[in-house]
Amino acid sequence: MSIDLRPAAANPRIGAYFGIFTSAFAALAVLMLILEQLGDAGRQPLVLMLAGPIAVYLAIGLSSIATDPAGYFAAGRAMPSVSNGLAAAMAVFGGTGFVAVTGAFYFLGFDALAYPLGICTGLLVSSVMIMPYVRKDGSYTLAGYLSRRFESRALRSMTGAALTVPALLLLVAELKIGSVVASRFLEVSELTAMAVLGLVVCLCAALGGLRGVVWTGTAQGIVALIGLLVPVTALAVILTNLPLPQLTYGTLADDVLRLEAGGGLVARAVPSVQIVQPGTEPEVLVKPFMQAFGATGRLGFLALMFTIALGVASMPALATRAGTCRSVFEVRRSMGWTIAIACLLALTMPAIGMFVRFEVLSSLAGRSGVDPPAWASTLARLGLAGYDAASSQLTAMGMAVARDAVPFLVSLGGGFPETLVGLTLAAVVSAALAGATAQAVALSGILAEDVVFAWTETGDSGEARVATARILLGVVVLLAGWLALSVAADPLTLFVWALALAASSAFPLLIMSVWWKRINQWGAIAGLATGYGIALVMLLAGLAGALPSSFSTIGAYVAPIAVPIGALTAAVVSLMTPNPEKRLLELVRDIRVPGGEAVYDREVRLASIGKKR
Repeated sequence: MSIDLRPAAANPRIGAYFGIFTSAFAALAVLMLILEQLGDAGRQPLVLMLAGPIAVYLAIGLSSIATDPAGYFAAGRAMPSVSNGLAAAMAVFGGTGFVAVTGAFYFLGFDALAYPLGICTGLLVSSVMIMPYVRKDGSYTLAGYLSRRFESRALRSMTGAALTVPALLLLVAELKIGSVVASRFLEVSELTAMAVLGLVVCLCAALGGLRGVVWTGTAQGIVALIGLLVPVTALAVILTNLPLPQLTYGTLADDVLRLEAGGGLVARAVPSVQIVQPGTEPEVLVKPFMQAFGATGRLGFLALMFTIALGVASMPALATRAGTCRSVFEVRRSMGWTIAIACLLALTMPAIGMFVRFEVLSSLAGRSGVDPPAWASTLARLGLAGYDAASSQLTAMGMAVARDAVPFLVSLGGGFPETLVGLTLAAVVSAALAGATAQAVALSGILAEDVVFAWTETGDSGEARVATARILLGVVVLLAGWLALSVAADPLTLFVWALALAASSAFPLLIMSVWWKRINQWGAIAGLATGYGIALVMLLAGLAGALPSSFSTIGAYVAPIAVPIGALTAAVVSLMTPNPEKRLLELVRDIRVPGGEAVYDREVRLASIGKKR
């Protein structure tokens, strides 16, 4: 029996299905608003706005069944570009981007642009220089692609082992931020929230693999975008009379500058190498919103942006999306949608930071610690804000706000109904679930394909590979959940560490494997070992306090040092060792041609024909 690897056509009714889901979610929000206005809502808005979408995610995940490797690891190569692009954007930003990066804009203002600019730059680099060629090769993982490109299974095992660490760190970050936010606003234990999130991740992905990830990620992306955009758009209408927060928040700059000056916030100079990142505990404002490089210096800004960009381009969960599309052309379209959605988020996040800062500073005028604003009392009860209850006048320097509470301050500070707070909670948890599910499937796929079955022949042990990946999925989610509960780490710091490790190990090889045919397996192995080794040593030295604080705070200087050294090592070792064989050069030429059957699919098809004979 031959294996048919031709991509299946996507269901033409997919758009209608997700349109119905969007309408149902909007109807649920309207119903909760009506009940709340009637005074009969209680805590139902928070619970139902979260439980309703999660029930749909579970239904989608459990119905997305894949029985073969192509379906499990590549979604049958039949995903529509829009769905794939939306799910990929959610996988990259995740709950960390929605909560922590948005909160960073409230505290850092202009200096927080390094995060979304780095993400958008990384997506652009990947869409132009990496994703189309990984899709033409057709391998299910980055390590599998490098193994085939250099005909080295040792390199595959090394790359798979190296990429497990950043994938695990990203999974821990997503589970941690989702569980913390949910536990605070639902007022349940973090263990309970973590158990629910972990179970949902497993059920959404265990049966369908990447197919389930894309379909559930599409639904999660819809909820996340609605929950992020609707409250800030409503606030923009109130404050600026226009429903375009991304374009109108600048009109508040003069008012915010006046309020900042009245609160004692003044511009200051900082060292060029300094990098400041707001933590998870409540903090006070330290710099004016519009001041450039007032918390993070110029070199620190560039280093952080560089690390995030190269890390996103090397992210395993992003690279796996290349194989889900029908062709190289569809991959490019999919990445175009991903970049468009990422740019929308990059424009919305500073608007949220500006609007929230205006709401916070203006609401403090004439308030004392005895009579604080309603939002301050609510957040203080949840442990997300702090102020001096004995103060006769609350100011910006005396009001501490938690970074992860900033997205919710749009509704709380604006005095909106609790349903909109529930809408934001649904958005944050949905984004965290999208990120966690994508990372869990990518990590279990790496372990199954590149560690356990790294030495098997192409196309062999299909059912065993899928079964192993499913088992490993549960194991990695359990491990990540335990780490998230046990380790007191900031999800945003874990995010940057993971991207630094991914960039240092994989980025030079991904670029050189396509654009420099002279590189061989010895250079690739040396470059991987050098870059990853330097990155790991720098991160561990920073944790041990052996590096200056400016260099060890969040690991932003790791990639700018490790990536060039790793690339140089790969080039030198390749030039000192024999040239690649002719068949490898022909493989590179084949990968560079955008049309035709994927190389991996062709080899599997030919191998199945040979076995049949």
